Amino acid sequence: MAGPLNPFLRRGPAEDPAPAARDGEGGRDRDAGNTAGGGMFQGDAASIADEIRSMLDSPSDGGVDSLATLLYRHGDTALAEAREPLEAAGRQEDAATVRSLAREWHDEAMDAATAARRVDLKDMADGARKAALAAEWHGLDTGACAPLAGQASLAARTAADEETDYQELTDRQVVLGKTVTACATGLAPGRVADVFGEAQGGAEGDGL
Repeated sequence: MAGPLNPFLRRGPAEDPAPAARDGEGGRDRDAGNTAGGGMFQGDAASIADEIRSMLDSPSDGGVDSLATLLYRHGDTALAEAREPLEAAGRQEDAATVRSLAREWHDEAMDAATAARRVDLKDMADGARKAALAAEWHGLDTGACAPLAGQASLAARTAADEETDYQELTDRQVVLGKTVTACATGLAPGRVADVFGEAQGGAEGDGL
């Protein structure tokens, strides 16, 4: 989404999040929620490749970036393309080799995606908090905009909690995105800018 319905995400590769720590680096263990489980990547090489592609395309409802888009936008191109396991599958390597590469890719991709999703959620929460304050100032914090302040606060807490994993961050971003969209679409067209600022590229500013 663009404009006031999703005005809070940075569009270039993120500069501030450091690469997620791997096992044994800096004394931080990988989050268990980001580690490939034993039930993942079963079947033959083609099935494993299909599972990877499905993961890259998820979530697919358009409410937030898919895993691939998120990784691309934050500069992790090789992970966004799952190069090693998919190229191995394309070479018709045996299933055990592809499975091993897929699990390595998954753990690295989830670490990078968790850091990226956390940055995005923090940005969205900050923008939504400002929008909620603007809505209150203009007397528009009712109806569809009433939940905005509360959801912004929940999202900020989720982003700040270093124990939250990729799925928790994604779920919270989906909820916040739907809340922002409901608020924006529930406003009279002439009042959207009062809450969310001008869309980027607008005549009167760059929005929140």
